[in-house]
Amino acid sequence: MGYSYLQKDDAEKEKYKNYISAKAVIDQKLPERVTRYGAKQARYTITITDAKGEKIIRYNCELGGNLKEKDTVTVYYDPNDPNGSEVITKIP
Repeated sequence: MGYSYLQKDDAEKEKYKNYISAKAVIDQKLPERVTRYGAKQARYTITITDAKGEKIIRYNCELGGNLKEKDTVTVYYDPNDPNGSEVITKIP
């Protein structure tokens, strides 16, 4: 069976189906990591505030963009695994 982009899209939708949006504050910008192609990826320590008002601290998150400390950003994460799920800035 050949590779299908539609199957990949379905797999991504399945992976992110439980993700919810939340506000996050940038606590710290970590040193940029240089990829083998020379691109610099910024990493951040963030505090996510969920719907109940509980704070979830996440370390070493790659969010893209050029954010500064104390910036607020909308992120998506899995509430069933708030400390282990991938944090993303948009749902594919």
